[in-house]
Amino acid sequence: MITYLGSFDTEDIIINSIGTSIGYFSYKISDKFKLVSQKIISTSFFILILSFGMIIFAEIFNKFVSGT
Repeated sequence: MITYLGSFDTEDIIINSIGTSIGYFSYKISDKFKLVSQKIISTSFFILILSFGMIIFAEIFNKFVSGT
């Protein structure tokens, strides 16, 4: 380690990548709207939808992997 400030797991990289992807895709989808208020509302909406989608996917994946 260069700075000796702490450590990280591969889970940190995966979670940060998923968060970045959700934010990026939400921005790109809502960028098509013309009004600023529409952009803010649609960005918030898509962030919520994509986040809930990832939570549901993770729950299904965990149940499939654990076998219960």
